[in-house]
Amino acid sequence: MIVRYLGWMFAVGLMGVSAQAMAATSTISVNNLSTTANITLTDLIVGSAAVSPTPSTTIAPGGSDSYVVTTIITSTGTGGGVTYSSGNKVCRFGWSGVKGTSGFWTFTKSAASSGTTAATCTATLVGGNVTTGNAAWQFTMK
Repeated sequence: MIVRYLGWMFAVGLMGVSAQAMAATSTISVNNLSTTANITLTDLIVGSAAVSPTPSTTIAPGGSDSYVVTTIITSTGTGGGVTYSSGNKVCRFGWSGVKGTSGFWTFTKSAASSGTTAATCTATLVGGNVTTGNAAWQFTMK
């Protein structure tokens, strides 16, 4: 009986380890480079991922916001998108991580202005762990 109980505890412990290994985090930092206008979060697309803390809906001129998106890794990888706007300026940012057949991750990013007035939108991969899929991204809007 004790052996079965210990074996069951060991199996539960392994399940916990494998469940943790199946999640990847994306740390998102957003900077408002405007000196006069707020930017507003208008869309966050992360599927069933957990986001913590809740992103600020408005970032003041010269301000920033940071949050972590924790995604369960699928067979195709992880990713998401976010949109910020300021008046007629709109920036759409995207990020993804894909685990290749070699077992290593590759990361991609995008930043596009899509409003009626051009915005300067940049996306930067600040750091990425090619073995875990965890990454840090910096998005800026002006």
